[in-house]
Amino acid sequence: DRLSTFNEIHLDYIDIRNLAPDVNFFYSINLPDNFISVDGTSDANLRFNPEGFDYRDFSIDSERIRVINVSDDYEVTIQSKSISGVTVYGPIEDLELVTAKDLVAQVDMGQIDYKLGQVTVPVEIILNDNETCWAYGTHYTVRATIKAKS
Repeated sequence: DRLSTFNEIHLDYIDIRNLAPDVNFFYSINLPDNFISVDGTSDANLRFNPEGFDYRDFSIDSERIRVINVSDDYEVTIQSKSISGVTVYGPIEDLELVTAKDLVAQVDMGQIDYKLGQVTVPVEIILNDNETCWAYGTHYTVRATIKAKS
């Protein structure tokens, strides 16, 4: 009778930035108390079906690289001229409408330990005003110069 009260079991969240063909997500299935898997299944494997989807690579120019949450004690200057090889996935018909001007690279200095001089910092790729396409990966970086304000 308790079984009828369940229509799903939450496995985990997926960071869409990691979603791409040939990427598998493995999850342990945690059953509610007093439930058992009749067939012994204890893991789930999720794989993205790329049918109807495609990808394109973009380059983000320096004027589309933003720095946020800079401490009042520092100045941050982006040295990189661009970020190349930014991969965007999405439904084919929606992806055809995406241009490099739809992409912004954001450096969140609130998440970074300040070290003076030239440093490599991670950026988050943001795809503006698009609910069906996404930038793949979390490996994008830029070079920045960090100086203490005098």
